[in-house]
Amino acid sequence: MSVLGDWPVLAEVAAIAQAIGGIEVWCFGSVSRGPTARDVDLLVVYEERARVNEFRSKIDEYGLFQVPPLLDLICMLPAEVKFYDFLRVTSAIRIA
Repeated sequence: MSVLGDWPVLAEVAAIAQAIGGIEVWCFGSVSRGPTARDVDLLVVYEERARVNEFRSKIDEYGLFQVPPLLDLICMLPAEVKFYDFLRVTSAIRIA
């Protein structure tokens, strides 16, 4: 099963990100290895801070921060992602 199939909340997160546009969302950590993780680690890659603020507001508006699994967001600029080699090191999976 895909990570979106294992974690329905990720489909909601992906839909929010796609509606906003201008950001990429990647999952990493235990959530990318199967359906038994206690939290969902997400990387948000952005150019414009306003997009991240809107994304966080929509997730909060839909109540996704208040229900299990816990969503943990890390936000980075593309240059930071590249500098830390974040996608490779974490084996991140793009969801939006």
